[in-house]
Amino acid sequence: MEQEYFSDIQILMDGSPKPNGDVYLIIKVEGRPKIKSYGFFQNGEVSKSDGDKIREIVNLHGGKIITESLIQNTENIVRGYYQEKGFLRAEVEILQSQDSTCGFNEKLLTIKVERGEKIKIGAINFHGNELTSFSEDDSNFEQWKQKNIGVRWWSEKKYERYQTNWYHESFQKIQIQ
Repeated sequence: MEQEYFSDIQILMDGSPKPNGDVYLIIKVEGRPKIKSYGFFQNGEVSKSDGDKIREIVNLHGGKIITESLIQNTENIVRGYYQEKGFLRAEVEILQSQDSTCGFNEKLLTIKVERGEKIKIGAINFHGNELTSFSEDDSNFEQWKQKNIGVRWWSEKKYERYQTNWYHESFQKIQIQ
């Protein structure tokens, strides 16, 4: 398993080979920076309650090694959080910086969020549905919740997988022509 502790490793030969064939090697290792602390960019886009919920979801803490995958996963989690709230065009960027309080090879992470506009779906209307009895009065339709980000067929619990069987059964009842 790759640990990604180092950003660069070089093995260099010191001088030229000795007459007996011996060589001296220099191993240069550059470690990846670690998180000193992290916070949110103060542009008013992230409320205190949103910030607290995001802190619960992301797995960031001081001393954790900063890798490309850590940055990408954190951006995806924060973007997903805002997309579930209806901000489908949310943009997330993680900025890395150092200041005088940082120790050797430590960085401060700042999560910058541009939520954009909230996207809402006013209504879902079925027209020309003659092949099935699936209608707005049908009890099956009530399981499809009209929310501000669209039709949901998954659980209301955070990050739970959607209910595949129910979705496919319900979708077969709707004939789109």
